[in-house]
Amino acid sequence: MLSLPYLFGMQDIKDIPSTNPYLIPTEEKDLKIKKEKTKINVGICWSASITGESYDGKVFDVEYFRPIIENPKFNVYTLQVGPENKELEKAGLADKVIDLTDKLTDFNKTAYLISQLDFVISSDTSVAHLCGALNKEVWIPLQKIPDWRWETTGDKSYWYPSAKLFRQKTARVWDGVFQAIYDKINKQYKVRLKK
Repeated sequence: MLSLPYLFGMQDIKDIPSTNPYLIPTEEKDLKIKKEKTKINVGICWSASITGESYDGKVFDVEYFRPIIENPKFNVYTLQVGPENKELEKAGLADKVIDLTDKLTDFNKTAYLISQLDFVISSDTSVAHLCGALNKEVWIPLQKIPDWRWETTGDKSYWYPSAKLFRQKTARVWDGVFQAIYDKINKQYKVRLKK
C-alpha cells in the first residue's frame, strides 16, 4: 500500500485525487429519517474495533456526547454498533438517542443513514472513513499520536475534504478536544454547549 504513491507517479501531497464523494449508497427504505426544520441531525460513534490497532487511544467515554444528546436542538443517532452501544444505557442516555443500529447490518445501510444526517462526530474508526468516502461532514477526535493517515498536525485531511480533525494536546486527555468540538458547534450552529 505504501508503494502506491510511487506507482501512481505522485510527487506531492497535492497529487492525491479529490474525487468526492466516491461512494454513493442505495436507498434503504427502513432507514429513511424524517427531517425536522428545527432539529440538527447528528450521528455519533465513540469506539473503534477492539481488534483494531491502538484501540485504547481511539476510544473515549460516551459521556462526552451528553451535552449534545441532552440538547433539544439535536436529534442524535448512534452509529456505534456492537456491545459498546450498551454504554448509552449505562449512562442513562439510551432513551434520548435514536438507535437504528439493529438495522445497520452492512456498510450500505450505514452509509445511507449517514447520508441523511447533517454531520457526524466519530472516533477514528470505519464510520469516520465511510463519512469521508461519502463526502459527509465528519468531525474526528484524534489521539495525540494518530494513525498515519491523519498526519500529526492540522485540522484538515488530505484524503477527505469533508473531515475536520480535533487533536489531543495530551495523550489520553479528551476534555480539550471536546471543548473544541462544543465551540465549533456553537460557532456553526449557534448552540452553546458545556461539559
